[in-house]
Amino acid sequence: MKQDFEARLQRLKIAYLTAAAALMALAVVTPLIVTREVALTESVIIAEDVVEMLAIALLMGLAAASSRLYQQKLKRLSLKMQALDRLRERLEDSLADAFDYIGAVNVEIGEIRSILGRIRRYPQTKKEYQALLNEYTLRAMVIARSPWALVRIVDTHRHRTLKEAVQKRPGVRLPAAVIGNRALVDGQKIEGVFTAGTGANNLPIRTYVVFPVDSLRAQEQILVSAIAGEIEMLFLIFTSGCVSRLQPSAPPGALETMGLRT
Repeated sequence: MKQDFEARLQRLKIAYLTAAAALMALAVVTPLIVTREVALTESVIIAEDVVEMLAIALLMGLAAASSRLYQQKLKRLSLKMQALDRLRERLEDSLADAFDYIGAVNVEIGEIRSILGRIRRYPQTKKEYQALLNEYTLRAMVIARSPWALVRIVDTHRHRTLKEAVQKRPGVRLPAAVIGNRALVDGQKIEGVFTAGTGANNLPIRTYVVFPVDSLRAQEQILVSAIAGEIEMLFLIFTSGCVSRLQPSAPPGALETMGLRT
């Protein structure tokens, strides 16, 4: 479309220059064309010099009119070209945003895949589960770009802490108290604290992930919620004792996150 505007502009310039050259040529040859006076009536005769002046004045008027028309057309085309440039810039920005979004989605998919498919062996002891809990807490802190992160599994009926893990960056001091279990269960908002958690209504437990930030981006919330859900699922598997019961009859490495293989 821009090339079309440029072609139209070029044609307009050629037309204007051609018209200007023709008018200048007529103005030059006017004295040669007008060789005698012009008689309007028997009593009204216009002298030759006056006819030449009138002809030249007419040609100058035509030149001024063509110049004005050229300027108007040129201005309209320039405005259209500017609008086209602004549209192109907006489209380029939109395309860049689209590529950024696609890249972010690909990163999210990779993160979710690593979160949900990384465990090759379910925890059987408190030490194993705590190690996984610490690792997931660290991952949540990195995703949220937070100075520290707190993961807490809470009994929603008695408001007791069942499991907890805290990870912090080097040099960061943890506050003495962040948020209570009742406040977590009741969904209370605390300034400067963001909380994400699981939401299964048919379980007596909830898993909460707490950060010292005001908010998270939508993509970060999705990843943190996936981490909370994985932590809760592993806790249910661990506390159910099914891994310990099945382990003696299963070969090494049989229990994996994709299911049970015998």
